[in-house]
Amino acid sequence: MINKAVLALIFFLPLDLYANSATLLIKAKVIKNAITAIPIQKLDFGIIKTNNNYTVINVSPFGNRSGNNNNIDYSSSSYAGITKIKGDPNTNYKINIPSSVIFNNVENTGSLVVDKFMVWSKNLNKTITKNGILDDKGFDILNIGGSLNIAPNSKAGNYKGFVNISISYN
Repeated sequence: MINKAVLALIFFLPLDLYANSATLLIKAKVIKNAITAIPIQKLDFGIIKTNNNYTVINVSPFGNRSGNNNNIDYSSSSYAGITKIKGDPNTNYKINIPSSVIFNNVENTGSLVVDKFMVWSKNLNKTITKNGILDDKGFDILNIGGSLNIAPNSKAGNYKGFVNISISYN
C-alpha cells in the first residue's frame, strides 16, 4: 500500500519541473504588386522538312537551331520564346514549366510534342530550372527554348499550341 505522505508528494510536485518552452519565429513578406508574366515573342522552330524519319529540332534560349536528319530549312528563321516577368523589386520568384506540351496541326489532324524546355534568366545570366530574381526595378526577362519531336509519318501543316508558364513569389 502506498504511504499517504508519498502520494501527497507525487500530487503536489511543482509542474514546472516537467514543463518547457519554445520560441517560435513569426515571419511575413508583404508584397505590393502581383507578379505577372507578359509574353513578348513566340517560340518558333521555323520550317522543317520531313522525310518520315524521327526528327528532333532544338531551339536554344538564344534562338539557335539544331537538329538531326538535315531537316532544317535554314532559309527560315527560328526564335526563342521571350517572356517579361514583372513584380516587386529585388524579390525572388519561382517558375514552373511543364515537361512537355502537345501542339496540334491547325489544318488537319495530327500533333507534335515539344519538350526539354530551357529557360534563361537575364538577371541571373544563366539557365534556370526553378528560381529567379527580379531586378531593382521589378523585372526579369526569360528566354525560352525547347525540343520539337516529329514522329515518322507526321502530317505536313502548320502546328500551333501553347505552353503555360507559372510564375509565383518564393
